Amino acid sequence: MRKKPFSLLMSSVLASTMILTACSSENEKTSTSKSESASKEKIEVSMVFATGDPAHTEAITDVITAFEKKHPNIDIKENNSGTGSYLELLQTKDAVGEFPDFVEMRDTQLFGEAGKLAEIPSELEELYKEMPTINGKHYVAPLESQSPQGIIYNKKIFKDLGLKEPKNLAEFYELSEKIKKSGVSPIVVGGADIWHMGFWVNKFLIDEVYAENPNWNSQRAKGEVHFSDDNVVQAVTDLKKLWDDGLVDKGWLSTPDNQTVPMLLSGKAAMVYTGTWVFNQIKEADPSFEFGYFPIPDENGKIALTTASPAQGWALSAEAAKDPDKVEAFKTFVKFFVDPKQYKGYLQTANAISATKDKITYDAIEPMTKAIQLANDPKTVDSMMFNQFYGENGIPPQFRNWFYKTIQETLSGQMSVKEAMEKADKEWDVQYKAWKKQ
Repeated sequence: MRKKPFSLLMSSVLASTMILTACSSENEKTSTSKSESASKEKIEVSMVFATGDPAHTEAITDVITAFEKKHPNIDIKENNSGTGSYLELLQTKDAVGEFPDFVEMRDTQLFGEAGKLAEIPSELEELYKEMPTINGKHYVAPLESQSPQGIIYNKKIFKDLGLKEPKNLAEFYELSEKIKKSGVSPIVVGGADIWHMGFWVNKFLIDEVYAENPNWNSQRAKGEVHFSDDNVVQAVTDLKKLWDDGLVDKGWLSTPDNQTVPMLLSGKAAMVYTGTWVFNQIKEADPSFEFGYFPIPDENGKIALTTASPAQGWALSAEAAKDPDKVEAFKTFVKFFVDPKQYKGYLQTANAISATKDKITYDAIEPMTKAIQLANDPKTVDSMMFNQFYGENGIPPQFRNWFYKTIQETLSGQMSVKEAMEKADKEWDVQYKAWKKQ
Protein backbone atom coordinates (compact mmCIF):
# COMPACT_ATOMS: atom_id res chain seq x y z
CA MET A 1 0.00 0.00 0.00
CA ARG A 2 1.49 3.26 -1.14
CA LYS A 3 1.69 6.03 1.53
CA LYS A 4 0.11 9.43 0.85
CA PRO A 5 2.42 12.42 0.97
CA PHE A 6 2.41 14.15 4.41
CA SER A 7 1.01 17.38 2.97
CA LEU A 8 -1.86 15.54 1.32
CA LEU A 9 -2.59 13.65 4.52
CA MET A 10 -2.71 16.86 6.52
CA SER A 11 -4.97 18.44 3.95
CA SER A 12 -7.37 15.51 4.25
CA VAL A 13 -7.34 15.71 8.07
CA LEU A 14 -7.94 19.47 8.01
CA ALA A 15 -10.77 19.07 5.53
CA SER A 16 -12.36 16.36 7.66
CA THR A 17 -11.92 18.49 10.76
CA MET A 18 -13.53 21.47 9.09
CA ILE A 19 -16.46 19.36 7.96
CA LEU A 20 -16.92 17.91 11.44
CA THR A 21 -16.59 21.35 13.02
CA ALA A 22 -19.13 22.79 10.62
CA CYS A 23 -21.53 19.94 11.31
CA SER A 24 -21.01 20.33 15.04
CA SER A 25 -21.56 24.08 14.82
CA GLU A 26 -24.69 23.57 12.76
CA ASN A 27 -25.98 21.02 15.27
CA GLU A 28 -25.35 23.46 18.12
CA LYS A 29 -27.20 26.19 16.25
CA THR A 30 -30.08 23.82 15.61
CA SER A 31 -30.07 22.74 19.26
CA THR A 32 -29.95 26.32 20.48
CA SER A 33 -32.68 27.29 18.06
CA LYS A 34 -34.86 24.45 19.30
CA SER A 35 -34.16 25.44 22.92
CA GLU A 36 -35.09 29.07 22.29
CA SER A 37 -38.13 27.94 20.37
CA ALA A 38 -39.17 25.70 23.25
CA SER A 39 -38.84 28.58 25.72
CA LYS A 40 -41.17 30.61 23.53
CA GLU A 41 -43.74 27.89 23.12
CA LYS A 42 -47.28 28.81 24.10
CA ILE A 43 -47.88 28.47 27.84
CA GLU A 44 -51.43 28.53 29.18
CA VAL A 45 -52.04 29.40 32.82
CA SER A 46 -55.28 29.84 34.73
CA MET A 47 -55.86 32.85 36.97
CA VAL A 48 -58.44 33.97 39.51
CA PHE A 49 -58.63 37.40 41.11
CA ALA A 50 -61.21 39.23 43.21
CA THR A 51 -63.77 41.13 41.14
CA GLY A 52 -65.92 42.75 43.83
CA ASP A 53 -64.52 46.22 43.21
CA PRO A 54 -64.82 47.64 39.67
CA ALA A 55 -61.64 49.77 39.88
CA HIS A 56 -59.61 46.80 41.11
CA THR A 57 -61.02 44.61 38.34
CA GLU A 58 -60.30 47.23 35.67
CA ALA A 59 -56.75 47.74 36.92
CA ILE A 60 -55.87 44.05 36.87
CA THR A 61 -57.60 43.44 33.54
CA ASP A 62 -55.54 46.26 32.00
CA VAL A 63 -52.36 44.65 33.34
CA ILE A 64 -53.24 41.25 31.89
CA THR A 65 -54.00 42.76 28.49
CA ALA A 66 -50.67 44.63 28.43
CA PHE A 67 -48.79 41.58 29.70
CA GLU A 68 -50.16 39.24 27.02
CA LYS A 69 -49.33 41.82 24.36
CA LYS A 70 -45.70 41.93 25.50
CA HIS A 71 -45.52 38.17 26.16
CA PRO A 72 -47.71 36.57 23.48
CA ASN A 73 -46.40 33.11 24.37
CA ILE A 74 -48.10 33.28 27.82
CA ASP A 75 -51.86 32.91 27.64
CA ILE A 76 -53.69 33.82 30.86
CA LYS A 77 -57.12 32.23 31.20
CA GLU A 78 -59.22 34.18 33.68
CA ASN A 79 -61.65 31.99 35.59
CA ASN A 80 -63.44 34.33 37.97
CA SER A 81 -66.97 32.99 37.52
CA GLY A 82 -68.71 31.66 40.60
CA THR A 83 -70.99 32.60 43.47
CA GLY A 84 -70.57 33.43 47.14
CA SER A 85 -67.67 35.19 48.81
CA TYR A 86 -64.21 35.19 47.27
CA LEU A 87 -63.09 32.57 49.79
CA GLU A 88 -66.05 30.36 48.89
CA LEU A 89 -65.24 30.80 45.19
CA LEU A 90 -61.69 29.51 45.69
CA GLN A 91 -62.82 26.66 47.93
CA THR A 92 -65.34 25.57 45.31
CA LYS A 93 -62.74 25.66 42.54
CA ASP A 94 -60.39 23.63 44.70
CA ALA A 95 -63.13 21.05 45.39
CA VAL A 96 -63.82 20.53 41.68
CA GLY A 97 -60.15 20.41 40.69
CA GLU A 98 -60.01 23.92 39.19
CA PHE A 99 -57.72 25.66 41.67
CA PRO A 100 -55.91 28.30 39.58
CA ASP A 101 -52.21 28.40 38.68
CA PHE A 102 -51.96 32.11 39.53
CA VAL A 103 -54.29 33.52 42.16
CA GLU A 104 -54.88 36.76 43.98
CA MET A 105 -54.70 35.29 47.47
CA ARG A 106 -56.46 36.84 50.44
CA ASP A 107 -56.87 33.90 52.82
CA THR A 108 -53.21 33.05 52.54
CA GLN A 109 -52.75 31.23 55.83
CA LEU A 110 -55.70 28.93 55.14
CA PHE A 111 -54.51 27.84 51.70
CA GLY A 112 -50.83 27.91 52.61
CA GLU A 113 -51.26 25.54 55.54
CA ALA A 114 -53.47 23.33 53.38
CA GLY A 115 -50.55 22.85 50.99
CA LYS A 116 -52.23 24.64 48.10
CA LEU A 117 -49.59 27.35 47.66
CA ALA A 118 -45.94 27.34 46.71
CA GLU A 119 -43.38 29.65 48.25
CA ILE A 120 -42.66 32.79 46.26
CA PRO A 121 -39.45 32.50 44.15
CA SER A 122 -36.68 34.19 46.15
CA GLU A 123 -35.68 36.52 43.31
CA LEU A 124 -39.06 38.27 43.61
CA GLU A 125 -38.61 39.09 47.29
CA GLU A 126 -36.03 41.78 46.61
CA LEU A 127 -38.64 43.82 44.73
CA TYR A 128 -40.72 44.59 47.84
CA LYS A 129 -40.42 46.75 50.93
CA GLU A 130 -41.58 43.83 53.05
CA MET A 131 -42.88 40.31 52.49
CA PRO A 132 -45.65 38.86 54.67
CA THR A 133 -44.37 35.77 56.51
CA ILE A 134 -46.53 32.83 57.56
CA ASN A 135 -44.83 30.00 59.47
CA GLY A 136 -41.51 31.30 58.19
CA LYS A 137 -42.61 31.18 54.55
CA HIS A 138 -43.46 33.79 51.92
CA TYR A 139 -46.52 32.75 49.94
CA VAL A 140 -47.58 36.04 48.32
CA ALA A 141 -46.15 38.92 46.30
CA PRO A 142 -48.18 41.99 47.40
CA LEU A 143 -50.24 43.81 44.80
CA GLU A 144 -50.10 47.08 46.73
CA SER A 145 -49.91 48.55 50.20
CA GLN A 146 -53.20 48.71 52.07
CA SER A 147 -55.32 51.67 50.98
CA PRO A 148 -56.85 53.60 53.89
CA GLN A 149 -60.62 53.52 54.25
CA GLY A 150 -62.53 56.61 55.24
CA ILE A 151 -65.55 58.80 54.64
CA ILE A 152 -66.11 60.07 51.10
CA TYR A 153 -68.55 62.97 51.22
CA ASN A 154 -70.53 65.34 49.03
CA LYS A 155 -68.78 68.70 49.32
CA LYS A 156 -71.85 70.67 48.23
CA ILE A 157 -73.99 69.25 51.02
CA PHE A 158 -71.27 69.98 53.57
CA LYS A 159 -70.89 73.55 52.26
CA ASP A 160 -74.63 74.22 52.18
CA LEU A 161 -74.98 73.04 55.78
CA GLY A 162 -71.82 74.74 56.99
CA LEU A 163 -70.20 71.46 58.03
CA LYS A 164 -66.51 70.85 58.67
CA GLU A 165 -64.56 67.61 58.80
CA PRO A 166 -64.73 66.18 62.34
CA LYS A 167 -61.86 66.20 64.81
CA ASN A 168 -63.28 63.39 66.96
CA LEU A 169 -66.06 60.80 67.00
CA ALA A 170 -68.53 63.06 68.82
CA GLU A 171 -68.22 65.68 66.07
CA PHE A 172 -68.86 62.99 63.46
CA TYR A 173 -72.12 62.02 65.18
CA GLU A 174 -73.09 65.71 65.39
CA LEU A 175 -72.53 66.52 61.72
CA SER A 176 -74.44 63.36 60.77
CA GLU A 177 -77.39 64.58 62.83
CA LYS A 178 -77.36 67.93 61.03
CA ILE A 179 -77.42 66.16 57.67
CA LYS A 180 -80.32 63.99 58.82
CA LYS A 181 -82.34 67.07 59.85
CA SER A 182 -81.81 68.52 56.34
CA GLY A 183 -83.76 65.59 54.86
CA VAL A 184 -80.76 63.77 53.35
CA SER A 185 -79.59 60.34 54.46
CA PRO A 186 -76.28 61.01 56.22
CA ILE A 187 -74.68 57.64 55.42
CA VAL A 188 -75.30 55.01 52.75
CA VAL A 189 -74.21 51.45 53.64
CA GLY A 190 -73.97 48.60 51.12
CA GLY A 191 -75.24 45.99 53.57
CA ALA A 192 -76.40 43.59 50.86
CA ASP A 193 -72.72 42.71 50.36
CA ILE A 194 -71.43 41.11 53.54
CA TRP A 195 -67.86 42.25 52.87
CA HIS A 196 -68.96 45.88 52.77
CA MET A 197 -70.11 45.53 56.39
CA GLY A 198 -66.49 44.82 57.24
CA PHE A 199 -65.54 48.45 56.55
CA TRP A 200 -67.72 49.71 59.40
CA VAL A 201 -67.23 46.78 61.77
CA ASN A 202 -63.45 47.02 61.56
CA LYS A 203 -63.37 50.81 61.89
CA PHE A 204 -64.72 50.53 65.43
CA LEU A 205 -62.92 47.28 66.29
CA ILE A 206 -59.60 48.88 65.34
CA ASP A 207 -60.28 51.98 67.43
CA GLU A 208 -61.30 50.08 70.56
CA VAL A 209 -59.28 46.87 70.26
CA TYR A 210 -56.61 46.36 67.59
CA ALA A 211 -54.99 49.81 67.66
CA GLU A 212 -53.93 49.06 71.22
CA ASN A 213 -53.61 45.28 70.99
CA PRO A 214 -52.70 43.85 67.57
CA ASN A 215 -52.29 40.42 69.20
CA TRP A 216 -55.91 40.27 70.36
CA ASN A 217 -56.77 37.35 68.07
CA SER A 218 -54.03 35.11 69.45
CA GLN A 219 -55.06 36.05 72.97
CA ARG A 220 -58.66 35.15 72.13
CA ALA A 221 -57.45 31.76 70.89
CA LYS A 222 -55.84 31.21 74.30
CA GLY A 223 -58.96 32.31 76.15
CA GLU A 224 -57.25 35.38 77.61
CA VAL A 225 -59.69 37.90 76.06
CA HIS A 226 -63.28 37.61 74.84
CA PHE A 227 -65.77 39.27 72.51
CA SER A 228 -67.95 39.91 75.54
CA ASP A 229 -65.20 42.07 77.10
CA ASP A 230 -66.00 45.75 77.62
CA ASN A 231 -63.79 47.08 74.80
CA VAL A 232 -65.34 44.89 72.11
CA VAL A 233 -68.84 45.58 73.39
CA GLN A 234 -68.04 49.30 73.30
CA ALA A 235 -66.85 49.05 69.70
CA VAL A 236 -70.10 47.45 68.53
CA THR A 237 -72.13 49.86 70.69
CA ASP A 238 -70.45 52.85 69.02
CA LEU A 239 -71.21 51.32 65.62
CA LYS A 240 -74.83 50.61 66.55
CA LYS A 241 -75.38 54.24 67.59
CA LEU A 242 -75.30 55.20 63.90
CA TRP A 243 -78.21 52.84 63.27
CA ASP A 244 -80.11 53.59 66.49
CA ASP A 245 -79.99 57.33 65.76
CA GLY A 246 -81.24 56.88 62.19
CA LEU A 247 -78.02 58.12 60.62
CA VAL A 248 -77.85 55.24 58.10
CA ASP A 249 -80.09 55.09 55.04
CA LYS A 250 -83.07 52.85 55.78
CA GLY A 251 -82.50 50.62 52.76
CA TRP A 252 -78.99 49.63 53.89
CA LEU A 253 -79.68 45.90 54.17
CA SER A 254 -80.84 45.62 50.54
CA THR A 255 -78.31 48.07 49.08
CA PRO A 256 -75.36 46.42 47.29
CA ASP A 257 -71.94 48.02 47.43
CA ASN A 258 -72.12 49.06 43.75
CA GLN A 259 -75.14 51.28 44.51
CA THR A 260 -73.45 53.31 47.23
CA VAL A 261 -71.62 55.62 44.83
CA PRO A 262 -74.76 56.33 42.73
CA MET A 263 -76.61 57.30 45.94
CA LEU A 264 -73.77 59.64 46.84
CA LEU A 265 -73.76 61.21 43.37
CA SER A 266 -77.55 61.66 43.33
CA GLY A 267 -77.53 63.54 46.64
CA LYS A 268 -79.72 60.94 48.34
CA ALA A 269 -76.87 60.28 50.77
CA ALA A 270 -74.12 62.63 51.92
CA MET A 271 -71.43 60.11 52.90
CA VAL A 272 -70.16 56.60 52.29
CA TYR A 273 -67.44 54.81 54.26
CA THR A 274 -65.23 52.86 51.86
CA GLY A 275 -61.78 52.68 50.30
CA THR A 276 -59.88 55.01 48.01
CA TRP A 277 -60.47 52.66 45.08
CA VAL A 278 -63.89 54.26 44.45
CA PHE A 279 -62.38 57.67 43.62
CA ASN A 280 -62.08 56.82 39.93
CA GLN A 281 -65.61 55.42 39.86
CA ILE A 282 -66.87 58.78 41.06
CA LYS A 283 -64.80 60.77 38.57
CA GLU A 284 -65.88 58.59 35.67
CA ALA A 285 -69.55 58.67 36.62
CA ASP A 286 -69.64 62.45 37.12
CA PRO A 287 -66.44 64.44 36.46
CA SER A 288 -68.05 67.59 37.88
CA PHE A 289 -68.97 66.02 41.22
CA GLU A 290 -66.99 67.54 44.08
CA PHE A 291 -66.14 65.18 46.89
CA GLY A 292 -63.86 65.11 49.90
CA TYR A 293 -62.26 62.46 52.06
CA PHE A 294 -61.57 62.16 55.79
CA PRO A 295 -60.91 59.35 58.28
CA ILE A 296 -63.26 59.04 61.27
CA PRO A 297 -61.25 59.83 64.41
CA ASP A 298 -61.94 58.05 67.69
CA GLU A 299 -63.38 59.84 70.74
CA ASN A 300 -59.95 61.32 71.51
CA GLY A 301 -59.17 62.40 67.96
CA LYS A 302 -56.77 59.55 67.26
CA ILE A 303 -56.67 58.25 63.70
CA ALA A 304 -56.19 54.54 63.03
CA LEU A 305 -56.30 53.22 59.47
CA THR A 306 -56.20 49.89 57.66
CA THR A 307 -52.73 50.64 56.31
CA ALA A 308 -50.72 47.74 57.77
CA SER A 309 -49.64 45.07 55.28
CA PRO A 310 -51.76 41.89 55.35
CA ALA A 311 -50.64 38.54 53.91
CA GLN A 312 -52.32 39.12 50.57
CA GLY A 313 -51.10 39.25 46.99
CA TRP A 314 -50.21 37.16 43.94
CA ALA A 315 -49.65 33.50 44.74
CA LEU A 316 -48.49 30.48 42.75
CA SER A 317 -50.32 27.21 43.33
CA ALA A 318 -48.33 24.25 44.60
CA GLU A 319 -49.49 22.25 41.59
CA ALA A 320 -48.36 24.90 39.09
CA ALA A 321 -44.98 25.07 40.85
CA LYS A 322 -44.29 21.54 39.62
CA ASP A 323 -44.13 22.89 36.07
CA PRO A 324 -40.91 24.91 35.44
CA ASP A 325 -42.55 26.78 32.56
CA LYS A 326 -45.38 27.99 34.80
CA VAL A 327 -42.92 29.04 37.49
CA GLU A 328 -41.03 31.11 34.91
CA ALA A 329 -44.31 32.55 33.64
CA PHE A 330 -45.27 33.51 37.20
CA LYS A 331 -41.94 35.27 37.80
CA THR A 332 -42.30 37.05 34.46
CA PHE A 333 -45.83 38.18 35.33
CA VAL A 334 -44.98 39.49 38.80
CA LYS A 335 -41.92 41.36 37.52
CA PHE A 336 -44.04 42.90 34.78
CA PHE A 337 -46.78 43.77 37.29
CA VAL A 338 -44.43 45.82 39.49
CA ASP A 339 -42.29 47.26 36.72
CA PRO A 340 -42.41 51.03 37.45
CA LYS A 341 -43.64 51.92 33.96
CA GLN A 342 -46.56 49.52 34.27
CA TYR A 343 -47.12 49.64 38.04
CA LYS A 344 -47.75 53.37 37.96
CA GLY A 345 -50.79 52.85 35.72
CA TYR A 346 -52.14 50.09 37.95
CA LEU A 347 -51.78 52.21 41.10
CA GLN A 348 -53.42 55.20 39.44
CA THR A 349 -56.38 53.16 38.17
CA ALA A 350 -56.89 51.46 41.54
CA ASN A 351 -56.02 54.59 43.56
CA ALA A 352 -53.53 52.49 45.46
CA ILE A 353 -50.16 52.87 47.20
CA SER A 354 -46.98 51.12 46.07
CA ALA A 355 -45.76 48.02 47.92
CA THR A 356 -42.38 47.94 46.18
CA LYS A 357 -39.01 49.45 47.06
CA ASP A 358 -39.35 51.80 44.09
CA LYS A 359 -40.95 55.12 44.90
CA ILE A 360 -43.88 55.21 42.50
CA THR A 361 -45.59 58.56 42.17
CA TYR A 362 -48.51 59.60 40.01
CA ASP A 363 -50.81 62.57 39.55
CA ALA A 364 -53.38 61.94 42.27
CA ILE A 365 -56.56 63.91 42.87
CA GLU A 366 -56.83 65.90 46.10
CA PRO A 367 -58.69 63.21 48.14
CA MET A 368 -56.09 60.58 47.18
CA THR A 369 -53.23 62.91 48.01
CA LYS A 370 -54.76 63.41 51.45
CA ALA A 371 -55.19 59.65 51.93
CA ILE A 372 -51.53 59.05 51.05
CA GLN A 373 -50.42 61.78 53.45
CA LEU A 374 -52.46 60.23 56.25
CA ALA A 375 -51.06 56.80 55.49
CA ASN A 376 -47.52 58.19 55.72
CA ASP A 377 -48.17 60.30 58.83
CA PRO A 378 -46.18 58.85 61.77
CA LYS A 379 -49.05 59.79 64.12
CA THR A 380 -51.45 57.52 62.23
CA VAL A 381 -51.89 54.09 63.80
CA ASP A 382 -51.40 51.34 61.19
CA SER A 383 -53.72 48.38 61.59
CA MET A 384 -55.73 45.95 59.49
CA MET A 385 -59.11 44.26 59.41
CA PHE A 386 -59.48 41.62 62.11
CA ASN A 387 -59.62 38.82 59.53
CA GLN A 388 -56.44 40.01 57.78
CA PHE A 389 -54.13 39.18 60.67
CA TYR A 390 -52.09 36.03 60.15
CA GLY A 391 -49.75 33.60 61.88
CA GLU A 392 -50.76 33.21 65.51
CA ASN A 393 -53.27 36.03 65.00
CA GLY A 394 -55.15 34.28 62.20
CA ILE A 395 -58.86 33.62 62.66
CA PRO A 396 -61.01 30.61 61.66
CA PRO A 397 -61.69 31.02 57.91
CA GLN A 398 -65.50 31.01 58.19
CA PHE A 399 -65.69 33.26 61.23
CA ARG A 400 -65.43 36.59 59.43
CA ASN A 401 -68.66 36.21 57.45
CA TRP A 402 -70.44 34.68 60.44
CA PHE A 403 -69.42 37.65 62.59
CA TYR A 404 -70.47 40.25 60.01
CA LYS A 405 -73.83 38.54 59.62
CA THR A 406 -74.31 38.55 63.36
CA ILE A 407 -73.49 42.26 63.45
CA GLN A 408 -76.11 42.85 60.75
CA GLU A 409 -78.68 41.05 62.90
CA THR A 410 -77.65 43.13 65.90
CA LEU A 411 -77.97 46.39 63.98
CA SER A 412 -81.41 45.26 62.84
CA GLY A 413 -82.50 44.85 66.47
CA GLN A 414 -82.70 41.05 66.49
CA MET A 415 -80.44 40.83 69.56
CA SER A 416 -78.58 43.07 71.96
CA VAL A 417 -74.89 43.85 71.61
CA LYS A 418 -74.08 41.85 74.75
CA GLU A 419 -76.05 38.84 73.49
CA ALA A 420 -74.34 39.03 70.12
CA MET A 421 -70.85 39.13 71.66
CA GLU A 422 -71.59 36.21 74.00
CA LYS A 423 -72.79 34.30 70.94
CA ALA A 424 -69.58 35.26 69.15
CA ASP A 425 -67.48 33.80 71.94
CA LYS A 426 -69.25 30.45 71.68
CA GLU A 427 -69.02 30.41 67.87
CA TRP A 428 -65.34 31.31 67.93
CA ASP A 429 -64.58 28.38 70.24
CA VAL A 430 -66.44 25.95 68.00
CA GLN A 431 -64.90 27.19 64.75
CA TYR A 432 -61.39 27.54 66.16
CA LYS A 433 -61.40 24.00 67.51
CA ALA A 434 -62.64 22.61 64.17
CA TRP A 435 -60.07 24.71 62.27
CA LYS A 436 -57.12 23.44 64.28
CA LYS A 437 -58.25 19.82 63.90
CA GLN A 438 -57.88 20.03 60.11
